[in-house]
Amino acid sequence: KKAKKYHQYVMIRKPTIRLLMDILYKMDPMKIMNLRIDSLSQILNMANVRSGGRYLVYETGAQGLVVAAMLERIGDCGNIVHVYQTGQPQTNALNSMGLQKSDLLKTINIQHLRSLEQGRNILENHPPAVGQTDEEPALKKQKLDSEEAKDGEETKENTTETQKTFRMNLREKSVEAYGTLTSQKMD
Repeated sequence: KKAKKYHQYVMIRKPTIRLLMDILYKMDPMKIMNLRIDSLSQILNMANVRSGGRYLVYETGAQGLVVAAMLERIGDCGNIVHVYQTGQPQTNALNSMGLQKSDLLKTINIQHLRSLEQGRNILENHPPAVGQTDEEPALKKQKLDSEEAKDGEETKENTTETQKTFRMNLREKSVEAYGTLTSQKMD
């Protein structure tokens, strides 16, 4: 009886949008903009998100929950272009659900979208603005430095090839997403 009363049990479940939203809402509802599961289901229903569709979604501030829910709903076929405003897309929910490497999702920064619509080439190297660097964020840079120390000489040879600037990688993703936008009609 004591073992039953005092032992703690852990259930490991495959993450779903509902489970993820319950956890995030209990932790801090403001981080997901007080978005509840019923509100999210209304958004998806009103947008008529279904398998095989092509969707353009603008989401900032909800930790990527709307995008993750749309990816979960479209399944294995369809396209989603995620437009974001900040320096990089919010992908917390995508990472939690294991959807960050999905081929169905393309991301584009709204500034890049404006530039591409005006016919500018965003892939050419832009000089950084005053007080701004074209490097990866400090946390990612620390990870790269620690990995270099572990791997030794092998990574030193490949750093010039593999260590593209963080912003350039986002620019390339934006150009790819813009190609998807212009080549296909969105639902």
